[in-house]
Amino acid sequence: MARTPNEEQKNLKRDFILETAHQLFAQKGFHNVTMKDIVEACGISRGGLYLFFSSVDEIFEAVIQKRTISGFSFIREKVNKKEDFLTILNLYLEGHKKRLLNMENTIVMASYEYYSIHQSPQAIQSRLSQIEYIKNFILDILHLGVEQGVILNVNLEEIAEQYIYLIEGMGVYGMLLTLTEAQIDAQIALMKNILIYREGVNY
Repeated sequence: MARTPNEEQKNLKRDFILETAHQLFAQKGFHNVTMKDIVEACGISRGGLYLFFSSVDEIFEAVIQKRTISGFSFIREKVNKKEDFLTILNLYLEGHKKRLLNMENTIVMASYEYYSIHQSPQAIQSRLSQIEYIKNFILDILHLGVEQGVILNVNLEEIAEQYIYLIEGMGVYGMLLTLTEAQIDAQIALMKNILIYREGVNY
């Protein structure tokens, strides 16, 4: 069913709020952002914001969900079209490299602030669901490599989890210390090398 112009307008406004809030969280962290900050940055009334969200927590959860789903949407399209596996894998890893080299524009710090104080079963389940989504996304990429005869269907679940650990670990390191391009390249090379390639594949 097609969306009405009014629904489209509401979705655009909601997306604008989330994009603006994302920028604020990246700049100020989670603890230092208030509903007032978001109202002023968006240039809307307080009532206009509350039509969509009731708290900073709710906005942050929506920002995280949107980032998780749409962050690599262009790669998801390539996977669905069954384009070249090695090209897709390189694009995926290069996307993370770009993010890790520009940590000041990410909400990694805000995420750790948020989850350090939100330990309810619901908050933990939300985080677990996001990790599961990312893991399944990585698995979809790897299964494409199996389908195309590039890699063997060996330890893919463990490899997908290892990818998450390495990427998350680099994110934490990048928040605390300077993460160099050479360090990221070394970890990306490791991520590629833990795959088991079919003989004759040039990767």
